[in-house]
Amino acid sequence: MKKYLFLLFAAAMILTACGNMEDTDGDEPVSSIAETISSSAVQTETDIITTPQEIEITTEVPPETTTTAVPEEATAVEALIITVNGTPFSASFYDTHAAEEFKSMLPLSFEMSELNGNEKYIYTDTSFTTSAEAVEYISKGELLLYGDSCVVLFYDSFSTPYSYTKLGYIENTEGLENAVGTGSVTVRFSAE
Repeated sequence: MKKYLFLLFAAAMILTACGNMEDTDGDEPVSSIAETISSSAVQTETDIITTPQEIEITTEVPPETTTTAVPEEATAVEALIITVNGTPFSASFYDTHAAEEFKSMLPLSFEMSELNGNEKYIYTDTSFTTSAEAVEYISKGELLLYGDSCVVLFYDSFSTPYSYTKLGYIENTEGLENAVGTGSVTVRFSAE
């Protein structure tokens, strides 16, 4: 209907712009034809406006949704057991693609090497999907991915300029330093 009104109005405007030219038959000036079309368009539009009861308009308002920021630790998706030299530690996964990929490979056992007096690491044969971020501070018990294949278990807290992809974290790190000892260590990762 709107298209029809628009076309009528446009035709009226075009004919009005032509002035008082005679039509090809010579019967009636073009301007009077334009006035007739224009008044017809206005009448039709008036009919639409004055009869709103004939038009039913329904609108649905979608329910309000809110998003609440959740601390990263609260987004853990499944329990994990990290067993270091026979001592088990309860841990949780972070909600990252790399963590999902790591979880799908469980159970895993690695002989992890010592580095810097604060971490044990292993370069795996698997390349994980990374979402590295500058973490600035590493907490004791964090399980992170350096690059796309180096799994690192930290047993001390410290500041760092490096970027890591988060895999998981040990919930209670009491006894972790004693369990890792010095040098290489056997670490087993399994789902609870």
